[in-house]
Amino acid sequence: MRDLRDDRVLGPDPTGHPASMDASIAMLRIAVNTNAIAWWARLRSVDAPAYVPPYRRRAGLDEPVESAHNRPHPGIRPFAVEAPAMASYIVLGTFTEQGRTGAKDLPERRRRGREAAKSLGVTFTAYVTMGAYDVVWIVEAPDDEALAKWIVTIGMVGSVKTQTMRAFTEGEADAILASVVALPRS
Repeated sequence: MRDLRDDRVLGPDPTGHPASMDASIAMLRIAVNTNAIAWWARLRSVDAPAYVPPYRRRAGLDEPVESAHNRPHPGIRPFAVEAPAMASYIVLGTFTEQGRTGAKDLPERRRRGREAAKSLGVTFTAYVTMGAYDVVWIVEAPDDEALAKWIVTIGMVGSVKTQTMRAFTEGEADAILASVVALPRS
């Protein structure tokens, strides 16, 4: 029989315990290690079955209990996948004559615009502004195509004309500038 701690072969017990005691201790070590492995598997798996303690299983009580075995650790998210980076845009809008006369409908138009954006994976923050533009949207979209679909959708209502600018973060701008190849002067 092998001692799981240091891979030594167990010999006769110097304290006089029978060899079956050594086997019992070794089996207990195996059981503890197996439970630890199962615990980690449950902790890291999203679809792991809920933990039901053995005494409850023997009693026929199959509902899981809240315990350290089945409660995820607050600092560990199983199989966390990083969300793809969203492109940022600034959209400037001016109300058309139709948009100015129906200004009281702005909350309803904003709600419909949010629904359309959500269906395309677009998120935005809108600001009603004073000056050359009536509305400024700070928009995040998964790609140019999703943003274009959203802009066309809100433009088809006929209440706003838009001008769209792609916005780059400092990190994105630095990466672009680092990859620029200088042309030789003629």
